[in-house]
Amino acid sequence: MAKYTEKLVKKICEDLSTGEYRIKDLCKKNDITETTYYEWINTKTQFSESVNHAYEIRKKNMVDVAQWALMARAEGYEYEEIMGDKVFHKHSPPDVKAAETILKLTGQLIEKQEHRVTSVPNLDHLSREDLEKMHEKFTNSQSG
Repeated sequence: MAKYTEKLVKKICEDLSTGEYRIKDLCKKNDITETTYYEWINTKTQFSESVNHAYEIRKKNMVDVAQWALMARAEGYEYEEIMGDKVFHKHSPPDVKAAETILKLTGQLIEKQEHRVTSVPNLDHLSREDLEKMHEKFTNSQSG
């Protein structure tokens, strides 16, 4: 079994920060038992702090990957699909839901407002020309 050294702490934390290993596998790879790993966390401040820092790096990396994936979906992306000896170039179009999610997360989404008609005025007294002017005015106000 490996002895506690700064070099071993560094190696364990590098492995831990990648997110590629479960604690069980991490311990086996570095020739320590899980019991030893948790004992060191509880008794060795340097180890505990280093492990916490490795988890922060791991979390940041996961967030970076998630943000990249969300942006790729929002923008659309190209990819290759290999079937046997053939390579197919494919395109994934922009995903509106992904774009909406980005806007929500950044606080830039403008929610659609519902417009409800509570009463309809009697327009029988208006001429066709007056109705067309009102329609044009309404249409212009909606587009600007």
